[in-house]
Amino acid sequence: MLSLHKKLAAAYMVLCISFLSACGFQPIYSQQNQLQVAQEMTQVRIENIADRHGQMLRNQLIDKLYGSASYPTSPKYRLAIKNFDEEITSVGIKKDATTTRGRITMTAHLVLTDYTGKILLSRKLKAVNSYNILEDQYGTLITRQDAQKRTIFEIADDVETQLSLYFAAEKS
Repeated sequence: MLSLHKKLAAAYMVLCISFLSACGFQPIYSQQNQLQVAQEMTQVRIENIADRHGQMLRNQLIDKLYGSASYPTSPKYRLAIKNFDEEITSVGIKKDATTTRGRITMTAHLVLTDYTGKILLSRKLKAVNSYNILEDQYGTLITRQDAQKRTIFEIADDVETQLSLYFAAEKS
């Protein structure tokens, strides 16, 4: 009886894989795709982003897109992060109206263009993190800065993912 279940499961897996290949599914992280996407990523010029958090985001993007490669001398693409905003709200409020938790929401608008100015990709990104508001002001400052840093890293991850998906789709 158990062998019958194994045979049915194997047949089901083969059927599922054949459907995936028929719809044009290709894994984004296959070795060939990964090399092509990585080469395209090194051809993206990252525009400056205003404010300290913008600088942190840009530095994260440089690390993610270029890796060990050098900054592109004649890039094919231009990446702009527009409307990079931060909103801090109080979410944990006690009965005595003191706040115990804060939420940081960062939004950004990603625009990838070629050097003719044609928009290739435009996405709105959003990341949310929270932090504890402590009685100690210094402790609260440190936890808020850590939450801001984590949120910036999430936005950078989202930018990298969006670019990877775009370049993988263009190469297939």
